[in-house]
Amino acid sequence: MASYMTMPLLIFNLGGEMIYVLRQRLGAQAIDQLKAQQVLNEVTASLFDEKFITALFCPQRLLSFAETKAIFRRIAHCSIMKLNETSMGKLYDLMTMVFKFQVLGCRSPKDILQVTKLHLNTIRSYVNASVRTLIDSCQSRLDKTYGKWPLGRFWPVRQTLLDFCHNRNVKVSLLLQENLQRQNARMVVCLNGPCPKETRLPGTVRHFGPSGDLIDEYRTAGIGLFDIAAPTEYDEERYEQVQELYGANLYSKFRGTESSSVPETESKENDRATDEEKAQMASEELKHLAALIKPARHSSGFRLNLFAAANDSLEFVPSTENEDSACDGKVADESDIEHDEVFIDARAARQTIQQRFDDLDLERVESGGAKVADDEDFDLLEMMDRAVASGAPRTHK
Repeated sequence: MASYMTMPLLIFNLGGEMIYVLRQRLGAQAIDQLKAQQVLNEVTASLFDEKFITALFCPQRLLSFAETKAIFRRIAHCSIMKLNETSMGKLYDLMTMVFKFQVLGCRSPKDILQVTKLHLNTIRSYVNASVRTLIDSCQSRLDKTYGKWPLGRFWPVRQTLLDFCHNRNVKVSLLLQENLQRQNARMVVCLNGPCPKETRLPGTVRHFGPSGDLIDEYRTAGIGLFDIAAPTEYDEERYEQVQELYGANLYSKFRGTESSSVPETESKENDRATDEEKAQMASEELKHLAALIKPARHSSGFRLNLFAAANDSLEFVPSTENEDSACDGKVADESDIEHDEVFIDARAARQTIQQRFDDLDLERVESGGAKVADDEDFDLLEMMDRAVASGAPRTHK
């Protein structure tokens, strides 16, 4: 089945978006240029490692959302840069939401292959010669695998990718400011402009005779009281201009390298993997893929909070079914569903003392009316009791 060959397209496109975000954030936080370049080289080399790529091109089911996140967490940490869980979560949100926008924007399922190639070509300009060799090898395998596919084989691939992005409702400031996303986190897709090469112009009615001959042909002016999009006949130059947005580095295109773009909303349900996903994460397939990612060898590294200057509070905004879905030939995607409104505070500064102790996950055992940990040398309460018993001076007010 064609859908069993979706993994390479998913990993390469998400990996391309990860490189875009890392490059933009490293520049925005004024990280040393040599270290920033080393991070990009090491992460890209891990993403396009030959053994890892060979495993990706084997026919297989698409990994779950949580499994894919685990793969990219390992890839991101194959460099001298280390990300905390909050930064990794926001990075993955940016990757998936921009990729969702790209998949929805592809007018033909076959355009997904062109989006993937644009990601590879752009990444190639960010890394050194040794890593470019890995990308060239990957691109050759991509052409060999998908180059001769007919249009029909790309339809299940597109549907599989849409299923992967389904129910991801995260607002991204960059998309919002460029009017590519609505306040309810739905994507805005333009339906005007040229049709794909293999598609006839919509709105044409044809009548055929008993022998199959065309008898009459005319175009409809509209559908009742509804306004429809205004597509035009295929034009190669215009079509490329419309599609060049998908797969390009949006951060450089719209804001330059010094901008910041962070996910503004997050679904609490999406952050928590279900029991089934946790079981899948422990499967042999995931372990095999993760084992193929080679960690980079380096003597020292640094920790980076990718979105240090951004607001860390996250909230999920439910979709609104009654909101207008069309405006000036643009419609929002219908892949989202309603949820209860959930607010999540990810700022460590607002944690209570009890929450901080809970984060330590200490095993507590009742002993003589006092709670002590397994290792008494690290139990602050036990140490205080010892100090009092030994006659340590106490002060009273």
